[in-house]
Amino acid sequence: MANDTTASGSNAAEPQQKSGTEQQQLVAQKWDQIRSAIKAKWSQLSDQDLEMIDGDSRKLVALVHQKTNLPLHEIEEGIDAIAAESQGLLSRIARTASEFAQSASEFAQSAGSQVSVPMQRAYTQARELVETRPLPSVASAFAAGMLLGILGYALAAQDH
Repeated sequence: MANDTTASGSNAAEPQQKSGTEQQQLVAQKWDQIRSAIKAKWSQLSDQDLEMIDGDSRKLVALVHQKTNLPLHEIEEGIDAIAAESQGLLSRIARTASEFAQSASEFAQSAGSQVSVPMQRAYTQARELVETRPLPSVASAFAAGMLLGILGYALAAQDH
């Protein structure tokens, strides 16, 4: 399928930065235009047919072929023409998806570092405590283990 952007990879009429909501609205408007163009070109397709393809161009080609018996190359040329008229919608969708993935990755890394720093600090403090006061540390760990064992035994005895 043909590329639907200018030689520079973007559409000259498109503003450079849009918020996620603005991009979603633009994509929704453009998708409505593309659906209308597809239905105008192949009137045999219904709205339900277009929902069924779920944005998959291979499914669109197969569906148009099934409904019209047109040769595949003719259908692909028609889709290419519609994509070219979409003013870079397909590229914007891909770019928006890529930006979302990058944002999610950065968020996950940030959240991970926010958790790992306090955990590492707690581990370091515990290790230092055990090194500086080994006997009280072992005694505390033993007492905690005994308490957990007694509680576990009491709970198990209650169930029987």
